[in-house]
Amino acid sequence: MRNLLFLYLLVFAFSCQSIFAQTESETKDSMIPTAKLFDEFLNTIGSEDRSARIDALLSELQNNPNSKTVVLFYCGKECYYGEFEAHIRGIKLKLNFRGFDSSKFIFIYGGYRIKSEMQFWVVPKDGGLPLPESTIEFEDVKFKGTFKGKSKLKFIPYDCCDY
Repeated sequence: MRNLLFLYLLVFAFSCQSIFAQTESETKDSMIPTAKLFDEFLNTIGSEDRSARIDALLSELQNNPNSKTVVLFYCGKECYYGEFEAHIRGIKLKLNFRGFDSSKFIFIYGGYRIKSEMQFWVVPKDGGLPLPESTIEFEDVKFKGTFKGKSKLKFIPYDCCDY
């Protein structure tokens, strides 16, 4: 009788282990992939540095063809009207110049921070998008006039906002 009880307990223990293991793996499989921060920088860097960073990002996307990119832009405590749009135009010009599909890019205006900055996030297929994190309030931002490019050249792939 004792041996039979021991056998039942043993079978029950192994059954529970497989049930819990199955539940754990199902949970892992159902998790949403998360976006990874690829690069972040202040927008005061020069156009050559920005172009190099975008080239590195494009290389990353070629290695992960199912991924998308989220570009999070934060305006600084001093902000130009139309600055966000100027960056989008500049990045899209760079993508067209390189023959890259701009539909893999999602542009998000993240709000305001002490200094104007940009973040590049790589989002895997079916992954969740990053959430913007503003660090200063709208009331604390001083808006300048409309941004006017300083370059006299007719075409530069990404030269929208040199300060």
